Amino acid sequence: MTKVTVAIASYNMENYLPAAIDSALAQDHDDVEILVVDDGSTDDTREIVSRYERRVRYAYQENAGVANAYNRALELAKGDYVHFLDADDILTPSTIGRLAALLDEKPTAGLAHGDALVMNAAGEVYGTRGAPASFHGRRLIPSAAAFKELLRGCHITTSALMLRKSVLDKVTPFRQKSVPGEDWDMWLRVAAEYDVAHLPISACYYRVHDSSVTSAYTVERVMRSHLYTLDTIFGNPTFRYAHLGDYAYACLDRTMARVAARARERRRFLGELRKALVRQPSIAFEGATLATVVDGLKAMVPVPVIRAARRLRGGIATRMVSL
Repeated sequence: MTKVTVAIASYNMENYLPAAIDSALAQDHDDVEILVVDDGSTDDTREIVSRYERRVRYAYQENAGVANAYNRALELAKGDYVHFLDADDILTPSTIGRLAALLDEKPTAGLAHGDALVMNAAGEVYGTRGAPASFHGRRLIPSAAAFKELLRGCHITTSALMLRKSVLDKVTPFRQKSVPGEDWDMWLRVAAEYDVAHLPISACYYRVHDSSVTSAYTVERVMRSHLYTLDTIFGNPTFRYAHLGDYAYACLDRTMARVAARARERRRFLGELRKALVRQPSIAFEGATLATVVDGLKAMVPVPVIRAARRLRGGIATRMVSL
């Protein structure tokens, strides 16, 4: 049976870390190593891990960011496969065994992933995050198709992914300069060299809350990190998928339009969307473009109007229930 390391990167996540560790310990795969890399936490992370004694390995480093924390985990991992688990997320039962079996079955795959259930700080599930329709019914997605799909956006949740550690022979580990898109950057570079395996399972609970790392990122920082990723990948003229360069940057323009819309930066939204359509007119017919336009239209509506509409909808629903 293939040994798997569950690598948990944690920075001041004492409120959520026990649930993450417990979910890893509850897996039914027989050969699992659990490794917590403490990225300079100032809370009780060390004491929490110590309660698990020898069932969980612990490594401390001065605060250097999530990318460096996961790289430390990759250096220390004893498993042939590494499953990443953010400290505020939770694995679902049997995830490790099923993804490990898939990697065993698909030797050309550099990574295997499932989908995610999205929950709030209280653990209430309110959505899903997963593979696009083009992946449905396919356990192995060829490198070219997987890479192009990832250019459209990062549909892979870190805590739903297992990496074949040997890919590091070809692919450099997480790059700190790509934060906050270090996960997208890494999966793109893996997909450029290897096939991708997918299981249509809910592999983890992905928690969204105010203290999560991604909540503090600005539009400008996201833009810089994503540009770094594309510039370094497509800056190589011999890159095997160099012909996708214009498409890649158009997808980034569209992504930034959507980020700007959600930040209610209306002028930025219009500018980024226009750039995307001028650069690659064909993306106008993709579903992601329609979703971006919808987000943009929402951004055009003043916040008081949105609140009034929600109150009106709630009042109508209440009256309907009372009838």
